[in-house]
Amino acid sequence: MAEGANAVKAALLQEFGSIKIDEGYDSNTQEVLLYFQADGLDFKVRVSREYDTDYASGQIKVHV
Repeated sequence: MAEGANAVKAALLQEFGSIKIDEGYDSNTQEVLLYFQADGLDFKVRVSREYDTDYASGQIKVHV
């Protein structure tokens, strides 16, 4: 697990540059939560369990 979350982190770093990404977990929805600040704004990204576990299959891709 976490391949999809790592791919999303890499895409965020590519898009926003040098940012600090904090990670959490929502046990109710089983989603990985990514928090970061950019351009003075707070962002939260949810990575679904399906995306996180299916990313390596190549069926789902990150588009920036």
